[in-house]
Amino acid sequence: MSRRSAREIALKTLFALDFASNGDVENAFAAGQETDKEPLDVLNFAGDEEPALIDGQAQDKEMSPEEKAKEEEHQRELAFSHSLVTGTKEKQAEIDEELSKLSKDWKLDRMSTIDRNLLRMSVYEIRYGEEKTPASIVINEAVELAKIYGTDESAGFINGILGTLVRNNG
Repeated sequence: MSRRSAREIALKTLFALDFASNGDVENAFAAGQETDKEPLDVLNFAGDEEPALIDGQAQDKEMSPEEKAKEEEHQRELAFSHSLVTGTKEKQAEIDEELSKLSKDWKLDRMSTIDRNLLRMSVYEIRYGEEKTPASIVINEAVELAKIYGTDESAGFINGILGTLVRNNG
């Protein structure tokens, strides 16, 4: 799994949670891990069921060193994705306030759900993320995900808002 895949899982999870405001983060995260699902398909998670096991938690067979290394990397990326989701949700009020200031002509509730959550996740990663990923990388990844999941205007919109955020705050 790559960092982009991890961000994609986080985006799908945040998308689902945006529709189910009282939804369980762990159940949404488990549904978001199914990489063949489109964001709308992730909405079918059940908020009152036990969360599914996160990939790799139950291993019955002996793994080769290469398989172990690959599994460890996969688990690190899942942890990164999970931290993006939980961190974004924890800081959502602060992030939304900042986004409202940056997007003067667009209220948050008028933005597409993908754009809104991609911006939230990116602002979290730039401002509060534990990994201290350079803003230029976060913006590039957000733009690429916007091209895949957003509208024709999403990539430019995301780039503009995040670029303004970085310019205004160093």
